[in-house]
Amino acid sequence: MPDEIALAQRHECAVRAEAFQVWRLEVERSAATLICEDGNDCVVHSKAIPLTDFPEPGITL
Repeated sequence: MPDEIALAQRHECAVRAEAFQVWRLEVERSAATLICEDGNDCVVHSKAIPLTDFPEPGITL
């Protein structure tokens, strides 16, 4: 997950423009969605992760 967050900082203009970021990993079975929000529950970036062994339900950073 840290590598995906670092890549988004470099390659996603909307993510880079956000001074405050909340990152959530939502896990369901063996798949997940990585979501970046602006702190006001507005999604800035989202990425599907088809396979993960991260424990459910996920984590918020």
